[in-house]
Amino acid sequence: CNVGLVTMAATNPSVRKRKAGSKYQSAKTSMPSNSPAQTPTNASQTPLKGRQREQSNQEQQPQTTADVGRRLFPKPILNIHSTRLRDVYIAVLCLVCILAEAVFLETQLENDRFFSHLTTQEREASLWSEQAMYYSFYKRAVLAYEHGYNDDQVEHHFRNDPLWEHPETIDSLTRFNVDLELKLAKLFIFFKRTWQYFDWPLSMSCFTINRAPPLPPEESCFGWHVPEYFYIRMVYLACGCMIAALIMITYRTTNSIIAASLVPLLAAFNHGEMTRAMWTPALREVTALPLLFWQHYQLIVILPLLRSSQSGLDKAASCLVLSVLTTMALLSWQFTPFVLFTQQAALLATYTFGFMTKRQLLTVTSALLVAMLTTWHYKLYHPSLIANLFVASALATTAMLSLTAPRTFIIRTFSCLLFLATTVAVKFGLDRLVSTTDDSHVFAILFTKFTKQASNFDVQLYVCSPEFDFMRQEYTTLSETGLLPAAIVSLAAVLGVVVTTQFARAQTGNAAAVYLAFQASAYICLAALIMRLKCLMTPMLVVFAAMLVSPRVVGPLFGWLKSSHTKLALHSLLILGMVLGSAWQGVPNLQQTLSTTGEWNNPDLIQMLNFIQNSSPSAVYAGPMPLTAIIATTTNRSVVNHPHYENTQLRLRTKQLYQFSAYRSDAQVHNAVAAYKADHLVLVQSSCFHPAPEECKVRSQYSKDYPTVFCERWLRPQAKSNQMFQIAYRSDQY
Repeated sequence: CNVGLVTMAATNPSVRKRKAGSKYQSAKTSMPSNSPAQTPTNASQTPLKGRQREQSNQEQQPQTTADVGRRLFPKPILNIHSTRLRDVYIAVLCLVCILAEAVFLETQLENDRFFSHLTTQEREASLWSEQAMYYSFYKRAVLAYEHGYNDDQVEHHFRNDPLWEHPETIDSLTRFNVDLELKLAKLFIFFKRTWQYFDWPLSMSCFTINRAPPLPPEESCFGWHVPEYFYIRMVYLACGCMIAALIMITYRTTNSIIAASLVPLLAAFNHGEMTRAMWTPALREVTALPLLFWQHYQLIVILPLLRSSQSGLDKAASCLVLSVLTTMALLSWQFTPFVLFTQQAALLATYTFGFMTKRQLLTVTSALLVAMLTTWHYKLYHPSLIANLFVASALATTAMLSLTAPRTFIIRTFSCLLFLATTVAVKFGLDRLVSTTDDSHVFAILFTKFTKQASNFDVQLYVCSPEFDFMRQEYTTLSETGLLPAAIVSLAAVLGVVVTTQFARAQTGNAAAVYLAFQASAYICLAALIMRLKCLMTPMLVVFAAMLVSPRVVGPLFGWLKSSHTKLALHSLLILGMVLGSAWQGVPNLQQTLSTTGEWNNPDLIQMLNFIQNSSPSAVYAGPMPLTAIIATTTNRSVVNHPHYENTQLRLRTKQLYQFSAYRSDAQVHNAVAAYKADHLVLVQSSCFHPAPEECKVRSQYSKDYPTVFCERWLRPQAKSNQMFQIAYRSDQY
């Protein structure tokens, strides 16, 4: 494999640079054989003055990172001349990684929960909190299709959903990002009917599970024909596609097979810091991340294409693919607009520092705006999709492009800061225009990160959760495998080009690498503030760590050496050192992951769910949000609150209901629950007596209107029914 794309030009006498006066500069330009400007193979045939004049023009050109790589590494380590062979290798590598990642994730899930030997009810209950909520849409859609309902009937039911916010019916398809669940349900029904049509044997195994008394034995199955297994396996295949996207991004940026081959190795050694899919398969980011990273790949494909001589149809088709991928990501994860804001900021920084043209930036921004408007239309013009940070940043970008392009480094940096300030101002203006505050809690969380005080009830629910804390131990974990140091060196080398080069039009050939560097920097900032977002940072660290073996990155690092053979030897040692250094701690990480075994077991929860299942179908339940999601999913009973917190009215409702965890009298809690026509209140021992700091307890956000906490009074064994509440069910935990 070539160390870099540009090394082929150094050994080919028919390849040379264009003159400095050309409209487009390129690191590799092959002239036709009949071109009068082609350099003759015999140097003596070239007039001396002309050759000297051409060399003088070349010396005046600004050097790109590719030029440095060609000069420092004139010979590739392993030269595969066939482009088709290289592409076949990358395609096979991607396919193998997709399958391997899916199998690896399912193995971890099985080892952790003994998932194959759980009943259907236990599998659903093991999807805690919002996972259970999202999975319920897949489960209900599968049942509806199996009972003969068509697409229109299923859509009508979910657009008038009475399950989640009793007594109101809500448009679940607009409020929640559950389009994937409906598509997977249709795909599962198609899979089953195709299997039945050809009369193939069922891909499933069944057996009887003996559970501890008083739970009776129950039959359980696993395989592709089991709805929950089909769902999880399709999600895990999507996670494998993210590894393939990282390989393609690395290969496209470096044109190095060695760098692309390092990606799956580094991802495996740092797997626990890159994804939580093995524990949380139904979270929104699990399926959105593959789409986002394929969108990043499509973006770095478009950037050079827009400056090429390709037809307008090819460019339009590439922009359409970018819009489709962006739309799918927006439909998959409610946080996608914030990710697109960081992308817009990275693109503007790439343009501001001279690595993109105005036309490139406007074209990409237009494609992203088309995706946002398409999603807004599909979601029936939900205000949060038009008043978000990405739309504000796109408008701010348009305003910035109307100004004169800055020329000095300081002014360029100031322009980026001005862009951020303009984006925030436009964002608050859009909120006022469409009268929405659905994402106000996000800004409150960020504000709390710097003030160290939970400003309100909603913020406290987030900042006291470990997932939303600052990153701490993760820095050590990523450094032990060498991923973080290698990525920082690679990132610094790319960003060093931004600082040291002359900002000429010739530098637009580096747009992809510089954009990725700015994008990675934004992801690092997000992950540092909110640990849960390390799922965005770690894949980018993998890409940049793999890029370190590319001459486009390491070329400037070896510039002080004169011997090309010494540089080549050091480069080979760098590759070997990265592999061995990562494996030193990465292999033990893998061994520990695969050797971890456990079993999901919560008989108290299952017994309570069985009680609810056998109770009145019209009963309505209130309680802690993670538990109400499981109740609605496993028993199909209506609840009054749920864990999807991206709605202002739901946040007000939750604060009203959570008075059961505060110093409140029975009458106060009864009035709060009865206001939403709930007839059952579920109390949980672990959440009421949670050993958390006082500032992280829910009761700290309420006034002390009563001597004791409501849930603590009623969870004591001596509690008895009264006129306000009657005890319908009691166990050690519920």
